Amino acid sequence: MLRVIGNDINLPRQEPFITNSAFSNGKPVLMNADGTVGGPFNATSILNAEAGHLTKIATNGSGTFLAMYTFAGGAYPGKVVAGTISGNTVTLGAATQWTAEANLGNQGQDIIYDPDSDKFILFYQAAALGNYLAAIVATVSGTSVSFGSQVVIDSRSVPIMAAAYDTSANKAVVAWKGTGSNIVAAAVGTVSGTSISFGSTATLASRTPNTSIATVYDAYANKTAVFYQDNSTGHGYYVVGTVSGTSISGGSTAAFHAASTGGGINAEYDPDNYKIVVLYGDGGNNDYGTAVVGTISGTSMSFGSEAVYSGTSVSADADIAYDTANNKFFIFYDEASGGVRGLIGTVSGTSISFGSESTISSANVTHTDVAYDASAGKALVVYRDTGNSHYPTLQVLGNSFALTNFTSESYIGISAGRNIVTSRTQAIGSETVFESGDIAQSGIGFDSTNNKVVIAYRDANNSNYSTAIVGTVDPSDNSISFGSSAVYTNNSTADAHVRFDSNSGKVVIVYYDGGNSNYGTAVVGTVSGTSISFGTPVVYNSGNATTNLAATFDSNSNKIVISYKDGAQSDHGKAIVGTVSGTSISFGSEVTFNAATTSDKSMTFDSTNNKVVIVYQDSGNSGHGTAIVGTVSGTSISFGSEVVYNTNNSPDNAVAFDPVSGKVVVFYEHTSNALYGVVGTVSGTSISFGTAVQFGSDTNMAYPNAVFDSSAGKVVLAYQGGSKGKAISATVSGTSLTFDTGINIFDGDATYNDVAYDSTNERLVFSGRDQTSTNGKARVLSLGFNNISRGQVASGKTVLVDTQGAISKNHSALTPGQQYFVQSDGSIGTTADSPSVFAGTAISATELIVKG
Repeated sequence: MLRVIGNDINLPRQEPFITNSAFSNGKPVLMNADGTVGGPFNATSILNAEAGHLTKIATNGSGTFLAMYTFAGGAYPGKVVAGTISGNTVTLGAATQWTAEANLGNQGQDIIYDPDSDKFILFYQAAALGNYLAAIVATVSGTSVSFGSQVVIDSRSVPIMAAAYDTSANKAVVAWKGTGSNIVAAAVGTVSGTSISFGSTATLASRTPNTSIATVYDAYANKTAVFYQDNSTGHGYYVVGTVSGTSISGGSTAAFHAASTGGGINAEYDPDNYKIVVLYGDGGNNDYGTAVVGTISGTSMSFGSEAVYSGTSVSADADIAYDTANNKFFIFYDEASGGVRGLIGTVSGTSISFGSESTISSANVTHTDVAYDASAGKALVVYRDTGNSHYPTLQVLGNSFALTNFTSESYIGISAGRNIVTSRTQAIGSETVFESGDIAQSGIGFDSTNNKVVIAYRDANNSNYSTAIVGTVDPSDNSISFGSSAVYTNNSTADAHVRFDSNSGKVVIVYYDGGNSNYGTAVVGTVSGTSISFGTPVVYNSGNATTNLAATFDSNSNKIVISYKDGAQSDHGKAIVGTVSGTSISFGSEVTFNAATTSDKSMTFDSTNNKVVIVYQDSGNSGHGTAIVGTVSGTSISFGSEVVYNTNNSPDNAVAFDPVSGKVVVFYEHTSNALYGVVGTVSGTSISFGTAVQFGSDTNMAYPNAVFDSSAGKVVLAYQGGSKGKAISATVSGTSLTFDTGINIFDGDATYNDVAYDSTNERLVFSGRDQTSTNGKARVLSLGFNNISRGQVASGKTVLVDTQGAISKNHSALTPGQQYFVQSDGSIGTTADSPSVFAGTAISATELIVKG
């Protein structure tokens, strides 16, 4: 007798069930005691099926919540999702963007609930207004949300902020990093109807927060405490503020942890013990997750002994909420090794103890936040799920983290339904000449304030004057048109790099000036319409041989960072920080990051970790491909240790940052015989690398430059391969890369190839020099993609389940013949979780036999 394998039309192996929560296709399904089905935690919901970045959540304590996130594409538009929770059932509204200016920076935001007015208050970095600190009032009705008018709190770039609600004064308190004045700033907000107004900005402490700040209200002391990482020492500090009317004043600032303190500082109030619990990574103890209990007395604090809650390195995502029903703390943290863990903390006196650690998600999720809803008795955890297309995701957890129905008996199969494919057909426009005649040493950048492309080049037809021109992309036919060119110096220059300072709204061109002894020089450009005008060029290095340049914009400190080879000092690698003011730029002191010949550099800014990454060929170490992480502070930059990513000669290197995965991607030439790409992960002041992946058939490359295309979710490399101008795109998954097929950008031979991403029109723009005509040319590419995401069944609706013996067909990246197990986070993996629940066996990359 033959045993049937897979779907037998005579056997009912696909069954309908009612789900008790929103449920994704292709996920393991568990049977509940009431006959409904759900996932291992019974309430994991996608906030919206698009790649998210920052995620925050607040609840009114009565079953209504509001989650906010930034869409990781274009200019990071801010969106919210309103929802309700009853027991384990979550109902979500539609994702809504609040104003035309709500293009959030990719760094800071917060949300709090005002119980006096029954409103939610959103705080965020409004990138469209120069990264100003802004706020807006949201009114939630059921799962719908409406907004008042946006209010600017600080008309300067504000990278980090945190807010709390003072229930005694019925005021909102927001604290932030006062950029430019290097202070801990704060302001008091009053909600009236759908509007909010703020008192004058106060200085709580004359210290500069670095990458983290937390604000919490102590109802017993009637004070607001602000915790932050001090930029100059790296130590953890606090300051206690007192609200009076619409003003706030601070006491003396002091350290709560007088040693290196990781960036993930967070804090919460315990109303039963009248204490504040502070979380942070202890840099003096391997960045272990650490907590300390603090007590406010007047405008100062005292602290108990530190307690380690995680004996592994904890990243910047550590979050805490107080369970008022059980007088316990929910603590969630994103371990640097990957995955989110959770545990329960209990305060006794000035100490805190912890329960056992539980795995919340085994995926490398980021940007976690948590709020406790008293009516549901649940913790609401939001995060960016890198294991599911980086979707902003909500998970509901009880105080025991217990998976009461997570057993082999309750596992009945895998939810059916098709995956959703979002695609765009690749298309390339016609070549456009931007300069008829001999051009050289060109570079390209994108001005996101004016939505224009700027190309800088040396014009041989005009005495080799250094020139720039403004281009406008038309996405309807992938064309580009240009205005009139403008000379920025009458000297012959080389190695032009065009970077955009989003804080000042200015273009900065970095170059070495052949007409001035090869001095390292920069000039600020202002785009107006299709024209560009320039300030006076400023020398940043007069070493008589400043060559091999690279530059990037640090959006956290709002600085231009330049790296270069200093020929006046044995070709050592150096870096310098520039500050744009009006139409000029000033510089701090130069810093040596490699005391040996340093060539073929490239650099990028990691906005997840607020670090600069430089890659280069280190001739002091056999020409190895090397990376180093830099931290900008004021007008200076400091560096961690060098890390080798290629133990062979690396004569050409390029680097770009992928904000969706939070990873750095390096492209390099391997000993003139092959081209490779490798994924880097920044942690603190260091960087580690995955396994390198070879791409293309070229054995060498020249003029490599890389950018991230947020519409396609891919990193793109432009380079000269052989004599051709080429491009290739790659997708990051974990610490690995998958390459698409490369293309030739220009019809003929081309050199000086560069690329910029027009985030407004979602197009790549390439520039280069035609080797035959020597004309300067540009071309627009709409990069093709197929993004696969999972469909979702709403709570209370019917979900079809592939049961035992059925072939579940909506998976990806499975290994045929491999057995898979249900994981406690609702995914499947190749190793058993606890308890061991066998999911099935893969028969292809996309198919699995359920329990077979």
